[in-house]
Amino acid sequence: RWHSYATLAAPAAVPPTLDRAACLAAAAALLRQIDADGDGGADVREIEAHLSSPDGATAWARWFVDEDHFSRLTPSGGHTPSADERVAMEVELLRGRAADTLVYHDVDGDGRVSAGELGEAALQWHAVEHRARAVEETRAGGWESAEAEAAAVAAVERRYEPLQNRDRSPSAAEETALRNEL
Repeated sequence: RWHSYATLAAPAAVPPTLDRAACLAAAAALLRQIDADGDGGADVREIEAHLSSPDGATAWARWFVDEDHFSRLTPSGGHTPSADERVAMEVELLRGRAADTLVYHDVDGDGRVSAGELGEAALQWHAVEHRARAVEETRAGGWESAEAEAAAVAAVERRYEPLQNRDRSPSAAEETALRNEL
């Protein structure tokens, strides 16, 4: 899934929530962590610096930098990259991930991720991921027939309809009711 672009975190590191305030607070904290120059946004250099941080919190961003990945990047699959080639590939892959992450969030195209853009992306990811997990859990229910499973999945989908109306945000009462139901 697209967790790493939306959350800038490892898979399963951020459990999805429908708590709007908690989601936005986490997005604001993440932006403060990334925003090295304190201008209230994050550009590609700041995102790259965050993803390549040596503190271990972002080691997931380099998960694809392994022997298997390097062997697929070499023309014959038989060339073992030198230490310098590995470093160059790691840098290129992280730059690409940082650039893709910026494009994912930068809705207005100004070359930086604002608090509003990060917050909106976080809200969307949390709602979609929460829904996807609910559907997966429902499908794993051991249904007697395909029709019974389809009906159960349709019922789950209907519970998320308040979050799908792009003309307005769900009311606090709708969000609370959905959280309590789920």
